[in-house]
Amino acid sequence: IGFMNQGSRFTPFLDSLSKQSVTFSNAYSSGTTSMESIPAIFASVPSLLEVPFINSNFQNNTLHGIHYYLSKKGYDCSFYYGAANGSMGFDNFLKITGPISYTGLNEYPSKVSDHDGSWGIWDEPYLQYFADELGKRKGPFFSTVFTLTSHDPYKIPEKYKKDFKGGPLPIHRSVQYTDYALSQFFRKAKQ
Repeated sequence: IGFMNQGSRFTPFLDSLSKQSVTFSNAYSSGTTSMESIPAIFASVPSLLEVPFINSNFQNNTLHGIHYYLSKKGYDCSFYYGAANGSMGFDNFLKITGPISYTGLNEYPSKVSDHDGSWGIWDEPYLQYFADELGKRKGPFFSTVFTLTSHDPYKIPEKYKKDFKGGPLPIHRSVQYTDYALSQFFRKAKQ
């Protein structure tokens, strides 16, 4: 992110958004992989085990996520993920840590035409779908989306290959694409 790393040119939209947002320069990750991210973000479970918490012997322990507490305050909680339902165990983890509506690839209406050929739905159409879905939520709501393009093999849609040149790392081109997809999401969501 250029806003946090002077000289980065891969995230112009996020950089512009950061100027209008609360940002935290002292932020630390308690997960090192995608599979560890959902327990870390939703339930403050750090990555201390040899296997991700979702695959550990502790996965069925009583644990409450932020959605558990927000639902008690009347929030409509939802999670959207462009990959196959069951992928990385997100749906099961979220279900056992509190009430939440889970929407994955099974529920996505254009799963064939918008599929990236690897993980699931391209970020741009999935974020457009997410914006439409947010418009249907009754407030107050707490909703999260997990996109896929930042995962190996870092593919982007063919129509954008000339637009996003990337950089020294293979992930840079997909970061540029995701930054663009986020800009389109915000353009739609603000309406």
